[in-house]
Amino acid sequence: MFFIFTLLIFLFILSFLVLVHEFGHFIAAKKSGMLVEEFGIGYPPRIWSKKIGETVYSINALFFGGFVRLQDEETVPKKKSKRGYYAAGPWTKTKLLLAGVAANLLIAVIIYYVILIAQGFTFYSASIGNRRMIFVDQQTFPLIQEIAKDSAASKSSLKELDVVMSSGDVRFNTPESLTSFISSRPGEEITFTVKNITSKETREITAIPELKDGKGFLGIGMQQILEVKYNTTAQRIFSGITHSISTLDYSLRVLGGLISSAFSQGTIKPLANTMVGPVGMFAITGAIIDQGIWQILNFVAVISLGLALINILPIPAADGGKMLFVIYEAIFKKNAPEKFERVFNFVGFIILIGLSIVIAIKDIYQFFIK
Repeated sequence: MFFIFTLLIFLFILSFLVLVHEFGHFIAAKKSGMLVEEFGIGYPPRIWSKKIGETVYSINALFFGGFVRLQDEETVPKKKSKRGYYAAGPWTKTKLLLAGVAANLLIAVIIYYVILIAQGFTFYSASIGNRRMIFVDQQTFPLIQEIAKDSAASKSSLKELDVVMSSGDVRFNTPESLTSFISSRPGEEITFTVKNITSKETREITAIPELKDGKGFLGIGMQQILEVKYNTTAQRIFSGITHSISTLDYSLRVLGGLISSAFSQGTIKPLANTMVGPVGMFAITGAIIDQGIWQILNFVAVISLGLALINILPIPAADGGKMLFVIYEAIFKKNAPEKFERVFNFVGFIILIGLSIVIAIKDIYQFFIK
């Protein structure tokens, strides 16, 4: 039952974000005066349709995402229709292609505003490497992920997802600093100031590290977490925008680092181990469902930003790939050769399908077998 519930949630999230992307194209096409022949929710076969004005609005059986069908969009016509895709100029096409990306960015910005307002403009995220966010106050802390059974920590009031902030005048900014502090105090009663990232409750707790191998030991598993606070009025006004930009910036830096590692090591393993496809995203969905609505919304925002990033890349089937032909048209004042465009899209499509299959197999092994 949980598997089916997770699958439905995952399909809803992905379908919603794809539909948002297509709706961005739809609005841009309408505003530019292009003829939108159909706006569909899901993919054919068609279940229901209604023509309003010159556009058919449809609901389709494969209820996943949606599509916009423009006049003359599929192939370069011998005689261009005045309101068809290929009759539009480069600037109009550019606005159309970027509108889908803009829609996904806008959704992420709105979601982050909702999350940050609800969370008192404080946000926690995993601190990987030297991750920093822009235009915001931030600091790192150790986060308790796991408490060992029958350990000293289990006998205290420490909880999982507690951020251990300090003990007296000593502030902890890494798991290592907390471990060192505990190790030097076996058998000593220690008072910690902690804050739970779920309840947002700040508490004073006491714990007595037990002696193990000559060192103090509490029995906790930790990771480093980044606490981001939007304190000033200006920070809060632009928080949804800056948080989205920071998340994109971090994603690009991580991607760049992985590509650099792949080249330096002469293997795609660093990149392949980190990339996930729909199967991997489904597995992640299952892992975060029980973490609450705010983590789910954050996941939706991250996927929306990811869709925007992927679609802007100059790869076949993506909006960025189509932009290459718009740039060609802007430079040479004519459409790119139809045969070349068709071959480019076909070869790219085959490569993407092959890559998707490989990633899916990797995700199945990584998340469900390994």
